Amino acid sequence: MTFQLEVDRDMRGQRHPYLSAATRKANDSGHRLVLGTDNWREVEEEQRAIRVTEKLSQLLRLVAERSGGLGSVWKVDVNRDYPLIAAQHSGELRIYLEYLAEKGFLIPITKQPDGWCCALSVPGWQEIEPIPAIGGIPGRCFVAMSFDDSLDDAYRLGIKPAILDCQFDPVCLKDISTNAGITDRILSEIRLAQFVVADFTGQRGGVYFESGFARGLGREVIWSCRKDELHLVHFDIKHFGHVLWDDPPDLRRRLAESIRANIIPKR
Repeated sequence: MTFQLEVDRDMRGQRHPYLSAATRKANDSGHRLVLGTDNWREVEEEQRAIRVTEKLSQLLRLVAERSGGLGSVWKVDVNRDYPLIAAQHSGELRIYLEYLAEKGFLIPITKQPDGWCCALSVPGWQEIEPIPAIGGIPGRCFVAMSFDDSLDDAYRLGIKPAILDCQFDPVCLKDISTNAGITDRILSEIRLAQFVVADFTGQRGGVYFESGFARGLGREVIWSCRKDELHLVHFDIKHFGHVLWDDPPDLRRRLAESIRANIIPKR
């Protein structure tokens, strides 16, 4: 992972926990993140906008992935790990840990000021691996797209905020720090989703497969592609109406319009 940071006068002498969240997540997932004077505010705002419910869900998934399975334990270093869920500080992370333990989703083995050794309970596993309804979990959207670094802004500043603007929850493996069972995880997430956004920029075979799998399950698929690559899209899907975009802000606007037109009336 290559990380570069250029600071300007607005950043000096100020604490930026949400930038810490962005850089820590990128580091743990192996993605390349370049922060500069032209984008650090957008990166910070993306993490700031993450809702409490999403942070709780991310924390449960972290415990599941890092503990290694049912009955296994992960030590949460509260002074170091709070950026992983975009918490502002260790105290916020402790509040979430206490809440999940009270709900019975976490089993605290030991609780120390600097960390918790905890495991996911059976209800905790059921919370992150629910049995989907026939049409998926209402409000959940899976994003299929190329993971190429050149499209990070397309997701971060275009697709993800468009989905959030429409009051849906985006799920994209770009946001999840795991290499374990990635194919099974993708198929599981598509089964859980109410609908799928598939962006074909980059022409990745996986996106074709994932969108076809979603269609086979009866999930609604919203197709998108950057305008300069539409001529590369395979003829089998060219007849579908694609959200065509020039840049991330244009993608955000056009995708939100498509979601409102095609998905919201069916909620």
